[in-house]
Amino acid sequence: MIIQPHHPHTPTDIPPSADDTRTDQATGHRNHSSASSPLSRERKTPTDSTMLPAGVQTIRFRKPTTGSDASKAADSSEKLKAGRHVVVKDTLIAEQINRNRPPWAPKLSVAFRILVLVRFCAAMYSSIQDCDESFNYWEPTHYLVHGKGFQTWEYSPDYAIRSWFYILLHSLPAWLASKAFPFDKRPGFFAIRAMLAFLSSYTEAKLYRAIADHINARAARYYLSMSLFSAAMWTASSAYLPSAFAMQAITLAYSYVLEPVSSKAFSGRRTFFSCLFFVIATVTGWPFVGVLALPFAFEELSLYGDDEVMPASRPGWAASRFNRLFVCGLGCLILISAPLVLVDWLAYGKLLFVPLNIVLYNVFPEKFGSGGGPELYGTEPPHFYLLNLLLNFNIVFILALLAIPLVLLTSRFSKNRGVRLGQKIRLANQTPSAQLLIIRLVPVYAWIALMSKQSHKEERFMQPIYTLISFNAAVSLSLIRGWMEDIFVHLTSSPYRAGRTSIFSTFTRTVILTSSCIAVARILALQNYYHAPLDLMFHFQYNELPVRAIQTHPAEYANLRLNTSQPILEAIEHAETTVDLGPLAKEKLTLCLGESWFRFPTQFLVPDPINVEFVKTGPFAGILPSKFPSLPTKGQFDGTRQEKLNPQQPRSSNPLSEWLWRRKGTRTNGGKFNTENKEEMNRYVNPQTECDYAVGLNYPHRRAGWRGGEFEDPQSWEPRHCVPMLDAQHTPTWARTIWLPLSWWSDAHVGNRKGKLSFGELCLYKRTPRS
Repeated sequence: MIIQPHHPHTPTDIPPSADDTRTDQATGHRNHSSASSPLSRERKTPTDSTMLPAGVQTIRFRKPTTGSDASKAADSSEKLKAGRHVVVKDTLIAEQINRNRPPWAPKLSVAFRILVLVRFCAAMYSSIQDCDESFNYWEPTHYLVHGKGFQTWEYSPDYAIRSWFYILLHSLPAWLASKAFPFDKRPGFFAIRAMLAFLSSYTEAKLYRAIADHINARAARYYLSMSLFSAAMWTASSAYLPSAFAMQAITLAYSYVLEPVSSKAFSGRRTFFSCLFFVIATVTGWPFVGVLALPFAFEELSLYGDDEVMPASRPGWAASRFNRLFVCGLGCLILISAPLVLVDWLAYGKLLFVPLNIVLYNVFPEKFGSGGGPELYGTEPPHFYLLNLLLNFNIVFILALLAIPLVLLTSRFSKNRGVRLGQKIRLANQTPSAQLLIIRLVPVYAWIALMSKQSHKEERFMQPIYTLISFNAAVSLSLIRGWMEDIFVHLTSSPYRAGRTSIFSTFTRTVILTSSCIAVARILALQNYYHAPLDLMFHFQYNELPVRAIQTHPAEYANLRLNTSQPILEAIEHAETTVDLGPLAKEKLTLCLGESWFRFPTQFLVPDPINVEFVKTGPFAGILPSKFPSLPTKGQFDGTRQEKLNPQQPRSSNPLSEWLWRRKGTRTNGGKFNTENKEEMNRYVNPQTECDYAVGLNYPHRRAGWRGGEFEDPQSWEPRHCVPMLDAQHTPTWARTIWLPLSWWSDAHVGNRKGKLSFGELCLYKRTPRS
């Protein structure tokens, strides 16, 4: 044995990491020769120019260090421990190989910029999937901003199960757009969608960073990839729905929930912000999503987390935890509820708490005069959500359902479970990493089970857990990769080779790439099959109406100096000008909606001089929206019925509320309403006398009673523009699920079943001149 002096600044008391230790297959001895570890290279470096013979052991002594020498030695030791200045965080899922070189994960700002590119495209091009979004949210917003809009029974002061506070929050971008573009309402529509896209991008990026910091860096990357190309997130990110708003608030809440609970001073931030966003999701968004906060509350009150609690101190610990949760929860509830109650008091003219009304209507519908409640609007089988989520998430949904079983298997059977489920060795009185992880995976299962028990089901009801589904799937994929690494190391006895092979990365990339391709094909299907309503409204505003305005009021457009030798549309495009449709207000034109009324997007896409009405053309016998009592401004037309209507006087209120809330129509009923989905005949107008344009569907393959074509009378109506739209009833499920760039798949025409696709037409009709 040779004793050598040691430089005071050279740290030698660092234990070798697991990655530095390998078994020599020839001798069976353990050695430290991993090329991935800077510490192992430091140990192999000889201390002098003389090479020592094999088998000679050395001992090096460190002389005492004081003052600046001690701090320098400590700094040097910390740098080596970090492994090339890379700090490895303590996460609930740890790496088995290359633990001193954590996977690359982009920063929050980088993730946000990546997400916002895709979400902004969705805001610009995605269609409106639900008529509830059109009539319950876009139309009230249109009324606040422009003074006219459709009113559903939910906004009747007699029932009041929709909050105007939620509408007011979203109306600001549209109001600003109306000031910047006073002659065009379309920018207001896209301003709201752009705001929703930016908000969704930030919440997703925030959750991504929380996963990287507290769960696992690889899982965070998987989540980012899954969420980025998700067909579900394509529609939900810019959807103007309380369920989508709740999704964004829940996502922010879980970006704080992922941090393990603790009673330390700084952990109060986790409790406060989690409570704040859960309350925002529940009170401002959708009351039923409060269920998703129960696992968080259970963890706060029952699990030690990072606390080390002795049995004797448990009562005081429990009281402290309860007080913290109660104070944060109550404070956030008051903070969010106060402005909501104030706005709804101003809007409805009476004091009420709308979230409570929503719960009462769904639980006790008889209190609202309804014998059936939400079931009146349709019921679905228990497996509806499973199939729908499989359609929207494909492979990702299957992985999400495997999350908890994989955690349990890993905790029970993995030889490296102490590494796989947390680097830090948790003390006996602390909560195991597996339990902390499971409590974060439970919400997806709980929400699906709860909503599947309800008879009335809608696709949008799953939106609050969309981001959590991707999170569960990312955890599953990370654990599956961990099991593959364990098996590889067991078979090869070489963590070093496991760290160099590309098998694991190839597997995870294949899973994510396959899922992304299916998701993109689903997005393209939605765009190609169901985008007709937005396309038709664009043609109506920028093609049909400008031509009519110039032809019927040529003197009003003399200053445009159009080339009269060209067709009007070509001349307008060549002049690079936007035609002011104000002169059309003199004609009091009406656009009528037939059996396809539920596909109407919003009056934001219909110019102000045009009125929109319903006509009775088919077997539909449910209740349709009425109109808010309105006082149209100059250049607006809201129908002759509104001019003759003498609505009930607004509810009495004090002068302050009169000054604060100018849209008094929110305090009255624009028509007769009921909660039993019974048809009200005063919603319809006579198509022969009051309609100038109409929108109708034509399905050639359907039987006569349901094929549409209500305006196909050449004596009365002239088709002006038609857009193909998929006939879902006559197209197989597998064919309408995705879109593929194949000629036999994508070249089907209306009335021609080339391949398996069947198309109809959504058409704009113009009334022929009356003789």
